[in-house]
Amino acid sequence: MAYNELIKNFNIIRDYIRDFYVYGFDSREDYSRKSKRTYDDAKRRVESWLSDYMQYRQDTDGKRVFISVDTRRTVHNPLYNAFKAKSFTDGDITLFFIIFDILHDTLVSLPLGEIVDIIDRDYLSHFEQPKTFDTSTIRKKLNEFVTFGMIKTEKRGKTLFYSRTEGYALSNTPALHFFSEAAPCGVIGSFLLDRVDGERDILSFKHHYINSALDSEIICSLFGAMHGKQEVKLYKITRKGERNSIRVVPLKIFTSASSGRQYLMAYVRSARRIISFRTDYIISAASCGKVGDFDALRETFAGMRPFMWGVSTQGSGGRRESVEFTVFFGDTEQHIYRRLLREKRCGTVELIDEHHARFSAEVYDTNEMITWIRSFICRIASLSFSNKAVEAQFKADIETMNRIYEYPRDTEQSPPQSADFMSRKSAEACPSRPSVSEAKVFSEIYGAYYNAVSHILCRAVEAPLTMEQIRSVALKYAFSESVIPIEAAIKSQSWQLILPDGSSPIKHKPLIPLTQLQLQWLKAISLDKRFRLFDCPLDLPDDIEPLFTEEDHCVFDCCSDGDDYEDEGYISRFRMILSAIQKRQPLDITLRSKKGNELTFAVMPEELEYSEKDDKFRLLTSGSRTASVINLGTVTSCVPHEGEFKAEKAKKHIGKTRTLTLELVDERNALERVMLHFSHFEKTAEKLDGNRYLLMISYEQNDETEILIRVLSFGPLVRVTAPGRFIGMIQSRLKRQKRFEL
Repeated sequence: MAYNELIKNFNIIRDYIRDFYVYGFDSREDYSRKSKRTYDDAKRRVESWLSDYMQYRQDTDGKRVFISVDTRRTVHNPLYNAFKAKSFTDGDITLFFIIFDILHDTLVSLPLGEIVDIIDRDYLSHFEQPKTFDTSTIRKKLNEFVTFGMIKTEKRGKTLFYSRTEGYALSNTPALHFFSEAAPCGVIGSFLLDRVDGERDILSFKHHYINSALDSEIICSLFGAMHGKQEVKLYKITRKGERNSIRVVPLKIFTSASSGRQYLMAYVRSARRIISFRTDYIISAASCGKVGDFDALRETFAGMRPFMWGVSTQGSGGRRESVEFTVFFGDTEQHIYRRLLREKRCGTVELIDEHHARFSAEVYDTNEMITWIRSFICRIASLSFSNKAVEAQFKADIETMNRIYEYPRDTEQSPPQSADFMSRKSAEACPSRPSVSEAKVFSEIYGAYYNAVSHILCRAVEAPLTMEQIRSVALKYAFSESVIPIEAAIKSQSWQLILPDGSSPIKHKPLIPLTQLQLQWLKAISLDKRFRLFDCPLDLPDDIEPLFTEEDHCVFDCCSDGDDYEDEGYISRFRMILSAIQKRQPLDITLRSKKGNELTFAVMPEELEYSEKDDKFRLLTSGSRTASVINLGTVTSCVPHEGEFKAEKAKKHIGKTRTLTLELVDERNALERVMLHFSHFEKTAEKLDGNRYLLMISYEQNDETEILIRVLSFGPLVRVTAPGRFIGMIQSRLKRQKRFEL
C-alpha cells in the first residue's frame, strides 16, 4: 500500500508519538512491536506533522528519532496535529463542502431528493467526468452530520427536511488559546482556533505537560460516561504489558500538574473499592449501561478526598497511615514556610517557632509523599512515619545519595558505575506503552486537509486561483508534506471542488456549523472561574450540556495559593493588561512587594505566562529591568502610561539556558517517571547500556533552584553527572541534611 500521511485509526500513531516525545532513545531496530515498514511510515508521518520539533541523533547503533519541545517557547501544543490527520475518501470531502454550501443558511431547509438533484445539477455537472453519488450515500452523509450536531431534521408530513444548525461566530482568540492548553480535551479548542484568524501570541505556559493530549479521546468518552451515570468496560494494558478488561463506574479524572499524568478514579464492583487507572494505559471504554448508585459512589469518593495525597485510595492493610516531619528555615528563609503552606494539600502545617514548622498528614498511602518530602532535603529536622517500611526506605535513600555524591570525580564527565548506584530491570522487560481506539474527537472534519480546503475555497469563491496560490494556502494550513497530495487531488478532479481554471462551483465562503462536541467544550470552559478573565461571554444554546464540570475533573497537586480569579479587581486588571498587550500600550503598574511596600513601574506588557502547577499568571514586560516579571496576584493597580515611553520590540522572555546531565536507572519505574517529569523541557536521552540512561535537559538559569528541588525529589534513582557546580549544590544540601541525624 502506498504511503499516506493520513491515518484511519489513532492507535496506529499514539505509541510512536509518546515514545518519540517522552523517551526518544530507541533506534529503528529497537521497535519490535510492529514491522519496520510500519515504523518507517509512522516516523515519516510524525515528521510531516511535527517537522519543527523532530530531531535526530546518530550513533553506532543507528539513527535515534525524538521529539524535543520546550513548552515555554512553544505556545501551541504541537501534538494536537496528530488528531488532525484522519483519513477520508474523495467523496467524503467533496460532499462535505457541497452539502454545507447548499445548506448555507439556517433558513434553507430541503428534502433528501432535492439535495441529491442540486448536487448533480449545480455542482458536479461542472466537471468533465462528474462523480456520481447514489441517494443512499448522500442520506448516510447527511445523517452523519446530524449525529455531529451540524445538521438538524424536521418532518413535514411523511417527508424529512434537512437544514443546518444555528451558526456561532467565534471570537476572542486569547480565551480559546488559553483553554486549548489549560482545559481538559484542549485539542477541541485547537480545532476551534483553526477556524479563526490568528493573532499575535500573547500567552505562554510554564510547567506545561503536553503529552496528556494523546489521551483526549479516552478522556472525552469517560466524561460522557460520567454524565450518563454509566458503568463502562475498560480495555487496558497493565504495566507488565498484559491486555485485560474490567468493569468500572467512572467517577472523576485526576490530572497531575507535576507530571502531566491523567488518572481515572473509578469504582470497581468486583473489588468493592475505588481505584485509579492511568488513562494512557486505557485502550478503549465501552458503555455497560446506566447505574443507579452513581451519585452515592461520588459522595463516597468525596468523603475519601481529605485522606488522598495523590491517587491512592487504600494503604497497607486498608488502614490510613500518618506522617509527620519538621522543617528548619533560617532568618531569611520564610519562603520555606510559605512553600509548606502552598504545597500541603490534605496535610496541616504548624509553625513551632521562628525557625521550625511541622507538617503532618493522615493519608491512605504515605509512599506517595516520599518524592515531595525528599525535596526538602537539607532542612528536615525530624521525620516519623507510621509505616516504618516507608520510613526506612526514605532514610536508606538519603544514605545512598550520600554515597553516590561522596567520591572524587571529574565532575564534567559521567562517573564510573558505582556499586551503590541502583540497578534496574532489563530494558527488554519494560512493557510497551498502550494505544487507544478511535473515538469521536478523531474525525476528518476537524482535520488539517479540510481546514486547508476551506481556506482555498474561501479564496476561490472570490476569484479563480492559480496552482501556486493553492500550494501556498495548503502549505500554510496543512502539514509539511500535504501540498503534493492536495495539489494532485485538485488537478485530477478527485475532489470535485476546484475547476481546472481555478474557480469553484461552491457559491459561498465555507461557514461550517460547530459540532455538538465543540459546543459542549465551549460550555464547559465558560463554567471555569478563569473564563471571566477574558471578557468574552458565550451565547450558547440553553440545551447544550457541558462536556465536563469541576465534578468531573481536577488538578490534584497544584498549589493552594493560586490567584483569586473571582476577585473583581483582579479581573479588571487582567483585562486591562490583556488589552494593553494586544494594543502595545505601556502601563503604570503598582504592585505589592514581599515586604508589603507598594512600588510603581512604567512597563510595556509583552505576554502573560500561566503555570498550572502554581495556578498563577505572571506578566512578562519590557522597559524596566527591575520589573521584567510581575506576579499578577501582587498587582494592586494598573493604568495607561501617560507621556513618552520608549517601546522595545516585543520579544520572548527567555533567560540564559544551562544544561543538566542526569544518569538514571529504572528501579521503581524511575525511567518513565523521570522522563515524564522532565518531558516539557528541551531534552535529549541516550541509552548507555542495559542498566543506565543519560538525560540532558536544557533549562533557564532563573529556574535552577526549582530544578535542583525536582532532582532531589527523585533521590538515588538519578545522579547528576554535570555540571560540577550543580553537583556541588546537591553535595551541599546533603551535607546540611547530615547535621540533623535522622
